[in-house]
Amino acid sequence: MVGVMIMNSSKLALFGSSFLLATCVISTPAQSQSPDFQLRLESRANELDLVVAGNHASGAFLVYQGSTLEELARAPSLVIHTNTPLTAGIRFLLTTTQNPTNQAFYRAVHYTNMAYIPPGTFTMGSPESEPARLPAEGPQTQVTITRGFLMGKFEVTQAEFLNVMGTNPSGFAGNLSLPVETVSWNDAVAYCAALTTKERNGGQLPPGFAYRLPTEAEWEYACRGGATTAFHYGAALRSGMANFNGLNEYPPCGGDTYVCNNPSGVYMGGTTNVGSFPSNAWGLHDMHGNVWEWCHDWFAEELPGGNISDPQGPEEGDVRMIRGGSWDDNAWGCRSANRFYIYPDGRSNSIGFRVVLAPNPL
Repeated sequence: MVGVMIMNSSKLALFGSSFLLATCVISTPAQSQSPDFQLRLESRANELDLVVAGNHASGAFLVYQGSTLEELARAPSLVIHTNTPLTAGIRFLLTTTQNPTNQAFYRAVHYTNMAYIPPGTFTMGSPESEPARLPAEGPQTQVTITRGFLMGKFEVTQAEFLNVMGTNPSGFAGNLSLPVETVSWNDAVAYCAALTTKERNGGQLPPGFAYRLPTEAEWEYACRGGATTAFHYGAALRSGMANFNGLNEYPPCGGDTYVCNNPSGVYMGGTTNVGSFPSNAWGLHDMHGNVWEWCHDWFAEELPGGNISDPQGPEEGDVRMIRGGSWDDNAWGCRSANRFYIYPDGRSNSIGFRVVLAPNPL
């Protein structure tokens, strides 16, 4: 018989001589919160279930397992990852059959501002038939992402950057809910390192995990969210669907190679609050427009082609990748496959970033 010990705020129960320990932790990027979901273990016949319920309608939920508390702290195994709303309640079947002592320790972490991106395979780049396609978007490449990862549902805000770094370099100041911009690649990497240290020292970070920038392949995979069209919205981007120069929509029309002019389209002339527009299928907002987003990779003049797993770009280079387009770009520049680059110390009020949380190192 598997003994069970449940620790969840005020509740504690012990059955049998061996035990399972469940602890409850909640964390969000750059901001910790009090646990506001319920975690319990239930023994039914020959099954042991982890039952979770709470108030959150979205966010990544992970459970880690270790055979000892030391293993749970240093090298746990990831046994559960889901974006299922906790409001409906979730029940997971757990097992300790690989553990001869019938002892296991579990840690649950819920990231309300992150989405879990599952492993999978997608076609990176654009087909030759896609309007406004550039040579650097090919040849189309079958890319397999072998490990799931967490990604910020929103671009890093001015408030988050200020909280971690103590400064706000943004050109569009006065509203901390806007994305941070005027940040270089070096600034973004420094933020990820500082956030990792802060949350690790505060006991808020899953063991062995670190914040970083997404690889270019991870970014496009996450942006598409399973879509194969020019945008995760579909084949078109019209004024009002995202923050871009809405005077120039997509697909091109009237004989123009790149734009379809819309005299009544909206050009906001600056950034908008993160999350102002609908998300993609994986819960990610502003993947098209608002601000360009830094990626980990050095720029390569073309994609590798063929089939490849977990590409990270060239080993060296002069310029780093940015993706997604911005408030100042025409719609074609915001396509999922569009690739652009800038020097790693370059800054612009149209460039920001979002974070990935994944096992370290890359």
